[in-house]
Amino acid sequence: MWRSAVLAADSQEDRSWYLKVLLESLRATKPPNSSFDGKDVDCSPLLGELILVSGKSPSWNDIPEELAALTMLTALTIQHHPNQVRLEQLERLSALTALKSLKVDAALTAFPPEVLNQLQQLTQLNLHQQSRPSDALGVIKLGAAHSSTCTALRRLEVEGIVLTLSRQEARMVWEATLQHFSIAPASRSQNAGFWDALPSLSQLTSLSIDGFTNELSGRVNALLPACQALQQLHLGQYTGEAIAQLPSSLTRLSVSGSEQLRLLPASPRLRSLRLHMCTSLAEAPPEVVDLVHLTSLQLVQCQLRELPQGVAALPRLEVVDLSGNEALSELPLGLACLPSLRELCLSACGFSRVPSVLGGGQATSLELLDMSGCVDLTLDDAGLAVLSSLTALTCLKWNDVPLGEGGRDEARLRYALPQGCDLECGEVEL
Repeated sequence: MWRSAVLAADSQEDRSWYLKVLLESLRATKPPNSSFDGKDVDCSPLLGELILVSGKSPSWNDIPEELAALTMLTALTIQHHPNQVRLEQLERLSALTALKSLKVDAALTAFPPEVLNQLQQLTQLNLHQQSRPSDALGVIKLGAAHSSTCTALRRLEVEGIVLTLSRQEARMVWEATLQHFSIAPASRSQNAGFWDALPSLSQLTSLSIDGFTNELSGRVNALLPACQALQQLHLGQYTGEAIAQLPSSLTRLSVSGSEQLRLLPASPRLRSLRLHMCTSLAEAPPEVVDLVHLTSLQLVQCQLRELPQGVAALPRLEVVDLSGNEALSELPLGLACLPSLRELCLSACGFSRVPSVLGGGQATSLELLDMSGCVDLTLDDAGLAVLSSLTALTCLKWNDVPLGEGGRDEARLRYALPQGCDLECGEVEL
């Protein structure tokens, strides 16, 4: 019995033909262990998931009428390449009243409220408005008229869409159910009232906001401490120099592309911290040393020159990613996390030797070491001794690192590594 299907087509004719074949195949399918006196059975209502994909040069631009036959469809994904045409006739989706998940990635000319008004079982909505520099697409707004019946929504992700809900409207629709909310660019919706409803959403555990203005950064900064159910937070292109107090419930924080960020608040319950392209740091924020429960620390492409000695005192780190910091060439001595460290990524950093701090038999749990792209790295006897001491290592990444004349270092590495350890290596591309 069919439960899911993927339909990919470049043209209207191809799409219609494929969908017709799909529906005919479904109608010819009989459920197992059932007797219907030899009569044909229409199983098209039994299809649960459908993905519609256009090619790079599509000539179809509407929602197929045949979809109305899939009355038990619970998940629909539409991926439409915007090269030539824009997706239209979305209101046909209103016939799919059993939908629980709807994902639309397309260049939209409109998104009428009728699309969602009958989808009362919808728990996940992903809308991505595609655009091109030469395009003059209209602004697609999502307001109370769209959302008033979507009271079961748990996940909402919008990109390129303007949300216009007021504080009261957002509370009525989202308060009891919404668990994950993602918006980009958030600046386009910065004047809406729904922001003030975020602290009252008792089920909201995951929040992702990309694309700030200074005004929105200040507004979000003031609201965050009151979001007491929040466990995961991502801020992209945040424009402030500091993040104020975080919710005490927060365990995962990710900040990317925030060029002005210098200070983080103390948040002792954090288990995971990721800073990506936060280029004003120069060194890890001193507040990091207070995160005693941290198990994952990722400071990626942040132009770091050094790590504070306090990081060495964090006892529970299992994953450390410092990749892309070209000026970083040393690790602090006496890393307290060495016994618990499982993954260490130093790719595209400035190391010229395998860090000696990893030697001595203390890094007993290290399973993955990534030194790819460290183009100044030289493999000497001391480095080989360090690698030999990593008895739990299962993967060493050594891509784009010089291997010596004739690739002799590859053989030396394989001899030094524990039995069964995978080695990924390749010469530097000049």
